[in-house]
Amino acid sequence: MQTAVKGVGGVLGEVVGDVVRFPLWWYTTGVVHAATVLLHSVKYYARSLGIAVWIRNIFVPMFGQHDWQGRIISVFMRSAQIFFRGVALGIYAIVALALFVLYVAVPLCAFAFFLFHISAIFL
Repeated sequence: MQTAVKGVGGVLGEVVGDVVRFPLWWYTTGVVHAATVLLHSVKYYARSLGIAVWIRNIFVPMFGQHDWQGRIISVFMRSAQIFFRGVALGIYAIVALALFVLYVAVPLCAFAFFLFHISAIFL
């Protein structure tokens, strides 16, 4: 019987400890991890779009056409690609930033709503 009581007490102690440590972990290690993952995601997306390659080759003629018409079309098309890929990267970065803000704000809002409803029950 004593072993069962000690076991239940140990489990309850772990649960209470986890509940108490959760906010500390969420806003220290968790925030750093979430920021790192989102930053790596944006960097990977930037690499997959290949904007640096488009910029590096902006004046290289497309399809081996070295006349002036081919160069103008090449510069125009690559400029359009750089612009639209840059816009796509900007939108992706804004979404990643919004996800990070949600990561930080949602637990605070949940706790505030919890306190609001608890206070309504006891009043």
